[in-house]
Amino acid sequence: MRFSILLGFVFFLLNCGGPSATQEISGSISDAPNMNVYFDQITPEGNTRILTNSQTDGSGKFAFKFDEKNTEGIYRVRLGSANVFLRLNGNESKIDLKGTLADKFRFEIDGSPASLDLNNALKNVNDARKKRGPIDGIVLNIKDPISAAYLANSLYKGNASKLNLYKAVSQKLKATHAGSAYDVELDKTVANIEKTLLAQQRANTKKYKVNVGDPAPDIVAEAPDGKVKKLSDLKGKVVLL
Repeated sequence: MRFSILLGFVFFLLNCGGPSATQEISGSISDAPNMNVYFDQITPEGNTRILTNSQTDGSGKFAFKFDEKNTEGIYRVRLGSANVFLRLNGNESKIDLKGTLADKFRFEIDGSPASLDLNNALKNVNDARKKRGPIDGIVLNIKDPISAAYLANSLYKGNASKLNLYKAVSQKLKATHAGSAYDVELDKTVANIEKTLLAQQRANTKKYKVNVGDPAPDIVAEAPDGKVKKLSDLKGKVVLL
């Protein structure tokens, strides 16, 4: 009798008491009836993998159902000209999207606060670009470090002039996701930028045949008074070149 009760209790915990292992991502896009809709994964390397696809019904509704939750990372629901990015933490059971293709930057997202923050940041980037305003602050101010890493890579694509921004995002990422695939990829980006900048520095030093720390070459130039002078003539004086 006791054994039967114990088995029944275990069965109850496994089937009713624990969190669901499945995941559903659904949506309602009122002006997108009978359209193909795709669910993509954006890898830490920035590549896109189509995980599944479906079609909206006559009223623009769709649903992706998964037997297991998608792992932590960046994903995208894509249909027509609209892209809704999802920042999943691996624990979401149900996420619901609502919006229109006509206003593709104003989707409602229920069930994933980090996804809502990411899409708001992307909207702010789009608005700033229209006004030719700065966007670095948008990347640096987003709370989630994986979202910040995604934004940095998608917006700047390893631009060497953004080294300090990449380092700031990397520091934030290491505080919560050290050793993750996103951390590793961002370290590679920083290392590649530093390598590029070092190569440029070396090329410049070869051009002028001088290395950092070497005595300055004896430059000969015309002074404001019209007289030709050598740098060595001004030794011990403050010289503005």
